[in-house]
Order: sequence, then structure tokens, then C-alpha cells
Amino acid sequence: MIDALVANLHGSSPLLLLLITLLAFLECLVGIGLFVSGTILLSTATWLYGTDAFPPASIVAAAFIGAIVGDHVGYFVGRSAESFIFDSKFVKKHESVVMRINAGLQRSFLVAICVGRLFPVARSLTPAMAGAAGLSRIRFHIFDVIACTTWACGLGLLIIGLGDFLLSYL
Repeated sequence: MIDALVANLHGSSPLLLLLITLLAFLECLVGIGLFVSGTILLSTATWLYGTDAFPPASIVAAAFIGAIVGDHVGYFVGRSAESFIFDSKFVKKHESVVMRINAGLQRSFLVAICVGRLFPVARSLTPAMAGAAGLSRIRFHIFDVIACTTWACGLGLLIIGLGDFLLSYL
């Protein structure tokens, strides 16, 4: 799917950065993020880095923007659908994961949001749980910026490391 999409794009097309933003957004979007693998984002970002079309900072910034927007959508979904979230079949089916996320949120919202951003299973659920748990918008935004910055820096290190490794051995 990605191959077909990028085959028609030129190496320095701004649409490629938009693709990175979209993949980061979908990866952390509540519900959808459970089905969109971070591997797709990582491999696309590494490929884009390998083309030398954009500096790593641009790729990381595009991913950061997608992650922030996706997390905030999740937060507002959680905030507005608190009762629906806790009564849904999905949450009841995955009750142990949801309860661990909620318990972590109650102990330390900052730690829970940062740790949740780093684990794919919790990445799309944590912002919604923070909204449903009643974390204020300002605190969520501050905590999410810290978490997404940490995640984006890690992504940058991964794409540079993987890109340089692949380029040196191919």
C-alpha cells in the first residue's frame, strides 16, 4: 500500500512529510492505533531519511505533530465519552490492560502518559483514559508534549541509526 502511494511521489514532495504526519496520527489515534503498526511509520521514516530528501529534523517534526494531534483527539474523545468508554465491550474485553492504564494514570499522570506513549498497546488508549479520568486539558497538554518529545527523539535516533546501518550494508 505504501509502495503504491509513494511510487507516484517525487523524492522531495511535501506530501511525503504529510504521510509521516498521517501515519503518526493514525498510530496513536484512539481505537485505530491498535491496528496501525508503528513499524509502518518507522520503515517509512527510515526510507524517507535514506532518500536524503529531508533532514531528520523535518521527519521527526512531522511525526511529532501527528502524534500530538492524535493524542489530543484521543483525550477529547475520552473526555466527552467517559461513560461510553468504560461500558464498551472493547474495554470490558481488555479490562486488565485498561485497569493498569487507569491505575497508572491515577498514581502519576506524567509517568503514565510518557510510558503509555512508548508502548504500542497503550499508545492509543492512554490519552482517552486520561480524558476519561478527568485530567485537566492544560496538564494533559504539558505531559503529552513531554511524552511526544521523548518519543520523537527516540524515533529520530532509530531512523538515523537504521538508515545509516542499512545504507552502509546495502
